[in-house]
Amino acid sequence: METRVEVFLKKGINNSEAEGIKSDIQDLGIKKVREVITTQIYLIEGEISPSQKRLICENLLADHLIQEYHLNSKLKTQNSKLNPWIVEVWLKKGVTDTVAESAAKGIRDLGIKKVKNVKTGKKYLLFGSLSSKEIEIICQRLLVNKVIQNYFIK
Repeated sequence: METRVEVFLKKGINNSEAEGIKSDIQDLGIKKVREVITTQIYLIEGEISPSQKRLICENLLADHLIQEYHLNSKLKTQNSKLNPWIVEVWLKKGVTDTVAESAAKGIRDLGIKKVKNVKTGKKYLLFGSLSSKEIEIICQRLLVNKVIQNYFIK
């Protein structure tokens, strides 16, 4: 069984990474982006109970002071009338994922032994009147290192 965890900053917490990406997009000459939201994604493979999932999220993956997490659900955007472009970036098979390795060790250190594998990815929500061509440019020039990463646009 696979558990998907998305970790993101709480409303009102400055996301300097997202602001930097927005600025970089504008530097490319793409001025229509209004907002960028970033989330960290963890895919945890193994048999873990709901209480163990909460333990992992609350004690390892998310800092409760500034972050929230969602388990196996889509991130709700602050303005549901806007449909963002969603880009997910994942390491290619065979590329070492040191964050995932650290998370797996942390999960074992919490006493949860039935986790087989952990993978990490990044999710970008891009708001604005962007064309599919502009999204491809943003991905290829800013969000993805095509040598070691794959990406998916939704």
